[in-house]
Amino acid sequence: MLSTHLIDFDNIIFNIQRFGGASTYWRELTARVTTSLPGEVVFSTGTVRSRLVRPKSAARIFHSSHFRVSRSKQTQNVVTIHDLIYEKRMVGGIGAAVNLFERRRAVINADAIICISESTKRDMLEYYGRHVATKPVCVIHHGCDNFSAAGAASIEGTAPSPRGGQSPYFIYAGGRTGYKNFDVALRAFAAGGFAARGIQLICTGAAFSASEMTLIQSLRLESSVKAIGTVTSAALGGLYGGALALLYPSSYEGFGLPPLEAMASGCPVICSASSSLPEVVGDAGLLAEASSVDSFEDAMRRFTDENVRAEFIERGYARAAIFTWDKSAENHMRFYKTLA
Repeated sequence: MLSTHLIDFDNIIFNIQRFGGASTYWRELTARVTTSLPGEVVFSTGTVRSRLVRPKSAARIFHSSHFRVSRSKQTQNVVTIHDLIYEKRMVGGIGAAVNLFERRRAVINADAIICISESTKRDMLEYYGRHVATKPVCVIHHGCDNFSAAGAASIEGTAPSPRGGQSPYFIYAGGRTGYKNFDVALRAFAAGGFAARGIQLICTGAAFSASEMTLIQSLRLESSVKAIGTVTSAALGGLYGGALALLYPSSYEGFGLPPLEAMASGCPVICSASSSLPEVVGDAGLLAEASSVDSFEDAMRRFTDENVRAEFIERGYARAAIFTWDKSAENHMRFYKTLA
């Protein structure tokens, strides 16, 4: 027998990743739905080891944060597809094989599917079209209204600029491996001679790997490129707000939160003209070829002009205002109610 609960949210994502687009999405979505539908939401969870186990839910709708589907026949399963990096073989190894199995099983057994961008929907239909031909598929974008440039962040080791605060810098946020094309950002920074002008490249996230350090040293950028570790959302907003521009040369994104967060924080964006990024950034940023050092260097030079920056900052604010977590949650709830 079904319970009185409308939705069972499976919080397993927090045992798989604490930070990242998927966990941010889940945290923002579930907080708003719980507030809007008091008494209609229940939470379940699982360990990393149980991620392959199909749970049994008594709610009318089961929505998992990471590709689990309920084995209860009366429950409607909703699956969110973030990207298709494993299907596109952009990431390999055992982890990719496990994720492929999970996603394929989830899509086949889902009653309805949410994609986080039109780009992701196109990719999902390319790989799973015959499995979803009769299922409702809805595109619901992410939001970023918890970001602003309030509270300027301090970067250890930077010299004061004539305008006050830190010396000028570009920022790189997010993962740096493989298809993220971090080497393009480094080479464009070096090719533009920005270090000689006292400009730095600040990178959030993990410390540089041995291969990254080798490239940095070969480009003679040791004193100009810094990895500052993981930072809070508030600190990241401040870092965005103080930057000349965000560099985002990734060749594939299911959505691409960093460019949206940057725009919301008053930071111009330089990103690849590929996958979902044009859909998110629109004409509020400069689009470049993902693998083109020259293309990124040219865009970076443009944003050393304060008049150009000011124009794109205003465009970015307007663009970011379109994407809110409140709107995203409302669209989710509307979709749920078509299934219940």
